[in-house]
Amino acid sequence: MILEDVTTEEIIEFGRSITQEELRYYDDFNVGFILEHSIYIEGIRVNDKLVGIGGIYKTHGVHSTFHMIKKESQGKGYGNIITKNNVDYAKRNNIPFLFYICSKDNIPIIKSINKYGDKEVLIYKDKRYSYMPITLKGKIIGLTLPLMVRIFIKFRRNK
Repeated sequence: MILEDVTTEEIIEFGRSITQEELRYYDDFNVGFILEHSIYIEGIRVNDKLVGIGGIYKTHGVHSTFHMIKKESQGKGYGNIITKNNVDYAKRNNIPFLFYICSKDNIPIIKSINKYGDKEVLIYKDKRYSYMPITLKGKIIGLTLPLMVRIFIKFRRNK
């Protein structure tokens, strides 16, 4: 895992500091999961204080992204910085596409990822599933994602 401007200990402490209000768009934000599955995590600092984290994790062969910005720092463009850095990392490492799952009400992050070519796949139970093609292979795989996401949701629902 590559850590950029953040340590594992800071990520754990950051996770403990997240309030219920900050989780309103991230009902499944889990620091243990992030540390276990991430390939890239970056910290966002203001005056040497960690105000956000984001990055890319990989499960089931799919590269997905995450963002978490403290309430007092939301709306200042930090999500855009994380999105740009995630895209740059994906391009440098030939990752075909980045997958996103977020609340359909999380308008700030949806606006941020739309700037980079994000394509909505499905909205299901208030969650928005989408992807951002990075390579030509990612564009081609993206054509199959509406069916694949529906199968994945059905599989998880039947567990």
